[in-house]
Amino acid sequence: MSDEFTLEKLKISERLTIVETEQKIVCSLIKEIHTAIMGTNGTPGLKIDVDRLKQDKKNNDRHWFVIYTGLVGLALKSVWEFFKND
Repeated sequence: MSDEFTLEKLKISERLTIVETEQKIVCSLIKEIHTAIMGTNGTPGLKIDVDRLKQDKKNNDRHWFVIYTGLVGLALKSVWEFFKND
């Protein structure tokens, strides 16, 4: 009976060691993921990078709108001048 109890305690102790080791690995992975998302001292993370990309896209869309509006205006002016002179 004592040998079975000792063997069972040993198995539980081994399982506990494995679980603790896995917990440390998972915690370190979570810290790495957090650092990648949020960044570290002075280094931007993915969150800031994505925000910058969104802002850049918004600015580019605004620039293209202005360019297309100008081109359409120029085309309409040319058509107007063509028909006005006839």
